[in-house]
Amino acid sequence: MTNPRHQPRTVPAAKVREWLTWFTDQSTRTPHNTENRRLRNRLEDFCQRDGTAGAPHARRGTSTATTEHLGSAPTPDRSSDGLAFVPRAGFGSKSIDRLITRVVTVTGIDE
Repeated sequence: MTNPRHQPRTVPAAKVREWLTWFTDQSTRTPHNTENRRLRNRLEDFCQRDGTAGAPHARRGTSTATTEHLGSAPTPDRSSDGLAFVPRAGFGSKSIDRLITRVVTVTGIDE
């Protein structure tokens, strides 16, 4: 059960774009790296949710398509241009923290 007073984890949209671009680039270099694919899919899943992470319909494939959709989509926290990672059933705040921590570790791109 999520705490209604808990603020969702917010990441700058530019960082999410960098992460997705990195994963897209890596998918052509190491197409069999399942961890990279899993992390990218999780990250994109949050971006595709209608407004949940602020970037509905982010596309897989080219980094240009992904960054264009992230850049033009409305975000819930517009003042800081951040994407909110809101917990949901089966993917709570601890899972979100672990995802972001692992993405930072794998990509080498700080939050």
